Amino acid sequence: MNTKLEKLFVLNDFSVKDRHDFMQIYSLLPNYKKVRVIENFDEILKRVWDLKSEILMEQEILFWNTLKNIEERLKTMQKDKINMWSRESIALLKNII
Repeated sequence: MNTKLEKLFVLNDFSVKDRHDFMQIYSLLPNYKKVRVIENFDEILKRVWDLKSEILMEQEILFWNTLKNIEERLKTMQKDKINMWSRESIALLKNII
């Protein structure tokens, strides 16, 4: 591995997974692009962190929307059960009267 790239990973606190993923792409690049990657590493890193932040925010929104939908469905089911129980109770009372 490129020692300069390894230093950049250490300086920027890359996880083992992030290093692996990065190297998978980096290894496919032609040499002139590898040089550009190292020269523009800060810009690339900023874009990656921005994308990760955006993805995290979208995940949170989706999670809360899903949770909200589940709560609404549970409330609807509870109302339906109460309505059914009420109708059955009314029918039973009519039969008694």
